[in-house]
Amino acid sequence: MATTPSWVMTYNSLTSTVLQYLERSDAAVVNAIPTFITLCEFEIAQNIKTLGQMEVVDSNMNIGNPVIPKPARWRKTTSMTLSVSGQKQPMLVRKLEYLNAYAQDVTATGIPLY
Repeated sequence: MATTPSWVMTYNSLTSTVLQYLERSDAAVVNAIPTFITLCEFEIAQNIKTLGQMEVVDSNMNIGNPVIPKPARWRKTTSMTLSVSGQKQPMLVRKLEYLNAYAQDVTATGIPLY
């Protein structure tokens, strides 16, 4: 019979570790541990949703055309960097509603901030 190495976390060992950490063993706490674990799983899933799925794409912006084509299977823009005269500068990602209110003049020129 194979034994589980001590460094491998199982559901039972996680439950035991939570009980040790909280230093409580009353029924209310013991019964809430599955909820704690579920909430932590949800939070971790939200934080790593795009881990391993991000794709870096290079594109060119053209004067008079504010649209940059998105890559296939695009889901979300996480960051954007603009290269001006060989110097990279980050762009601040904002929602379309904010951009429409911020830059109402679509004919304006210059280096974009957002």
